Amino acid sequence: MKVHAFRCSGYFTEEVRKAAFTKARLQSNMIVADVGAGTGFMAAGLAPLVDQIVVVDGSAAMLETAKKNLSSFKNVSYQVSNGHILPIENKSIDVAFANMYPHHCPDPLGAIQEMVRILKPGGRLVITDLDAHPYTWMKEEMADEWMGFDRSQIKDWFQAAGLSDIDVDCTGQSCCAETSNSDITNEQDRQAKISVFVATGAR
Repeated sequence: MKVHAFRCSGYFTEEVRKAAFTKARLQSNMIVADVGAGTGFMAAGLAPLVDQIVVVDGSAAMLETAKKNLSSFKNVSYQVSNGHILPIENKSIDVAFANMYPHHCPDPLGAIQEMVRILKPGGRLVITDLDAHPYTWMKEEMADEWMGFDRSQIKDWFQAAGLSDIDVDCTGQSCCAETSNSDITNEQDRQAKISVFVATGAR
């Protein structure tokens, strides 16, 4: 298999984070989790707004990058986990966030169910991710398991996980990326612009 390096300018915007925070109904005394946190983009915005944040990622190397990016915050703890078995107690989290994480999961429903497990009664799950798209090269270059999601599928999974007050909406923002695979010559196929949804539900 020929693997090509990935180039990206403005993969997703600050507005995506703002949309997630608005849906979360954050309060300063909350304990929140950022699952599939990557380099800490969501956590960096959350840390000044809440009491405690648990940052979770399956990659120890990625988590080290997040620690560096979040080193100025004293209310952040870190856990290495693939997301399907979270090292977090039952009913201990006010809001669980997952930004651009489910499309990397072999079993998104299982990941959603695990995030619901850690929510307090009345706690909220907030997911921001890609709408369904045709850019197959992202599976190879970004290790994506899913080519985005139909919003109806996300709603069905939230219902299956036992959530209520479900809302799946558009953020009004897009993920923008470009393949570095020179074998793809059609400009429309090379340049991905994918709308981003925000999904919320309450336990």
